[in-house]
Amino acid sequence: MKNFIKKFALLTFVLFVCSFFLPSHSVCADELNEQSPKISVILPIYKVEKYLDESLKTVENQTYKNLEIICVNDGSPDNCDKILEEHAQKDSRIRIITQENSGTSVARNVGYEAATGDFIYYCDPDDFLVPHTLEKVVDIFKKYKDIDAVEFGLTRIPFGQEVDLNSYKYDESKIKLLECKNGQSPYEIFKTHGWSVCKYVYKKNFFKDNGLEFKKGLRTNEDVLFGFLAFPCMKKVARDENIGYIYRINRPGSTSGSALKVKLSSFAEITKEIVKNRKRFKFKGSDEYILNFMLNNIVRRTQKVEDRQVFAKTFYNELWNNFVKKYNVKLSAKNEKRLKQLKIWADGSEKEKVSRSGRNAVKRKNT
Repeated sequence: MKNFIKKFALLTFVLFVCSFFLPSHSVCADELNEQSPKISVILPIYKVEKYLDESLKTVENQTYKNLEIICVNDGSPDNCDKILEEHAQKDSRIRIITQENSGTSVARNVGYEAATGDFIYYCDPDDFLVPHTLEKVVDIFKKYKDIDAVEFGLTRIPFGQEVDLNSYKYDESKIKLLECKNGQSPYEIFKTHGWSVCKYVYKKNFFKDNGLEFKKGLRTNEDVLFGFLAFPCMKKVARDENIGYIYRINRPGSTSGSALKVKLSSFAEITKEIVKNRKRFKFKGSDEYILNFMLNNIVRRTQKVEDRQVFAKTFYNELWNNFVKKYNVKLSAKNEKRLKQLKIWADGSEKEKVSRSGRNAVKRKNT
């Protein structure tokens, strides 16, 4: 027994002495985190039971493994909950959050608040990720440590079309570093085709540092508003032109195919939010750019909708009274013409003109 006590005491002393020379656990953890940062992949889940299994597998099968996969079940009335549970039993990286139906924006925001990763990625649960996408993203973040985000290529395929994800090869030469300096337009520097948030991976602190989140209540085009407000906050972005994301279009029930009235209602909210956030835009000609962007999205759609006068009144009031008139925005000839057209529709004077011309034609016929 005495020999045992002596050996135990000697072992304790050796371990105590070695502790001064060995690196601490916290240092090792920091080094590991730098070498293998965590990506929080957030998926808002609603009525996608036919596509969820296939889509979720493309996230699980990423060659980069240090992921947390946050699935926010947004009150989906189908079998999405069972599919999620089946996946979670097989993959410990999956976390399921269940909430009452509140929309994609709220689901994404809830996912962000629950995230513990170094980087944030929003993925739609009916699309596909190329297997090496997130591994290449991490490599880029390691190379360019001061960037805000990595943008990778996105391609669109018709819903139902077969796709071989392993056919997408990688070319290191297709990476570009983009920097927006003070006074420059971020929309010129970071030119993009479409506003899908699914082709960006962001540093987590980018959101809180810039007061960014997805707008609650938008039924469609939430990516448009988020992207438009996020661009002015970006200083450096690494653009990887290799295809990393497969976006399936024309899926039955997808919000991207929403009816015209729904889209216009969303753009009414988007217009208000952009006007409210005017101070974010600090580059030369920003007011004219904002106005041009909004009119591009509004006028053509308003012309086609049945309740044209109602929507025209909303848009004209927001753009003219709360933006152009309030901030003394200089108008191009094109935008002045488009605002006048909105005013005509808002007043109903064009409808009255058509009505009078119809009455005059009847009078001429009768005489």
